[in-house]
Amino acid sequence: IREETGNKNYSFYQGGTSHKFITEMWKKYRDSAPFVSVYPKGGLYSQSIEVQLNCEHTSAKIYYTLDGTEPTKSSYLYQSPLLINKDCVVSAKAFLDNGEESPVSSVQYQIADKEPPEVEHLYYDPDSNRITICFSEKISEEGLEQITFAQSSENSIKSVNLQEDRKTVIVETSPLDVSLKHILRIPEIKDLMDPANISEERLYEINIHEIFTEDFESETLYSWQYRSPERWVIEKDEDDTSLRLKSSYYSPTRKPGEYVILQDTDCTDFVVELDGKLTDSISDNYADFCVIFGYRNDEDYYFVAVSRSDDEAGIYKVVGKAKYLLYSISPIPADNNYHKAKVSVVNNMITVDVDGVQQGIIQNRVQNGKIGFGTMNDPAKFDNFRLKVLHMREKVKEVE
Repeated sequence: IREETGNKNYSFYQGGTSHKFITEMWKKYRDSAPFVSVYPKGGLYSQSIEVQLNCEHTSAKIYYTLDGTEPTKSSYLYQSPLLINKDCVVSAKAFLDNGEESPVSSVQYQIADKEPPEVEHLYYDPDSNRITICFSEKISEEGLEQITFAQSSENSIKSVNLQEDRKTVIVETSPLDVSLKHILRIPEIKDLMDPANISEERLYEINIHEIFTEDFESETLYSWQYRSPERWVIEKDEDDTSLRLKSSYYSPTRKPGEYVILQDTDCTDFVVELDGKLTDSISDNYADFCVIFGYRNDEDYYFVAVSRSDDEAGIYKVVGKAKYLLYSISPIPADNNYHKAKVSVVNNMITVDVDGVQQGIIQNRVQNGKIGFGTMNDPAKFDNFRLKVLHMREKVKEVE
């Protein structure tokens, strides 16, 4: 049975299906008359869209028109998704090598976009010296080369590139002084409508990713909140210094019993890196250190357990007195060496790397909160803390 969308659906006997039956149905599906499916379905859309045409037959060539007339081999040959930026009727027809033709598939689209593109997010990454501009809809490349800094300064723009999604623009710049405010001038920008909607030239303040680094020298650079201050000490560690957790509290629920939280920031999207070294006996197979994020209070946060144990290593959510495993990761070796943990949260995707190897990536709606580290109940040393707070989802600030 074919639906108007072009999908081919078969009903199966409720008592079960044999391999022979499925094979026969597949042959009918494969050898059936060609049909062109059109996606998305017709209707009213608020922005320009891309329309895809598909035919299951590998030898089929699809021809189409945009005025509702029946396609022939002299019509447009379909090769890639169609940009629909005004009212039209897409009609498509498949032609096979054996001379067989499909019926005409026709879908009507109405595009009601009357609004110009808007800048939704704009941020600078000091690690890459790149400004990312996110627009509300797909845009034309015309005018992008006129993006400039508004204030007279030594800042320079090296390149401007529209990305494949046509909604994101990457601006490569000279290094910006992150202690200063920077204003970007964005010229008139056109969307892909016909005729195009055009935005006005505007000035925007650039959100700058904040970077916190702490190597725990004689005193800390930032404000840290220790769960039990008497258990922590900055001390000599071979040719360096580190922050040492001398002992920890045994937590019956095996959630972090001792930790320290960075007080200077509250973030949703971030990248945090930390070196951790377990200092207890290598015979302790359950020793661990933890990276904490989304911290709101002692009973509401996330953490990654970097552990010697298969049973403990993983990504967790703490709710009340209990912890819940979200994803298991690989354990670290039973040694007393430093291991580098890296945790990033970007648009609710949690990614964990240990010693440069990706251990897991999961989607989970992560609350905003503070960042920290600690252990469940083990002594440990910590060094080379680095936090980059990402401002990817902050609304852009327009400047008068």
